[in-house]
Amino acid sequence: MIKVACKHTDKRAVGLLLRELTGAALGAPPGLCMFAGTRAKPSPVVRLFSALVPKDEVRIEISDDAGCESVPV
Repeated sequence: MIKVACKHTDKRAVGLLLRELTGAALGAPPGLCMFAGTRAKPSPVVRLFSALVPKDEVRIEISDDAGCESVPV
């Protein structure tokens, strides 16, 4: 089993790596399942960046057609 990840600023460079991996998969043993039958395409890296903010610095407001109302914290 192999899992490959690549992060690069240029989408074309990631595409080149994926093309190279396709050749490796074709030479693999029978029964290899890869990318739902098609070549993988570069996709954005999605990450979560969490931060703690003091509660007293957060302002909560509820807005609707009638206007905007602040909610006490």
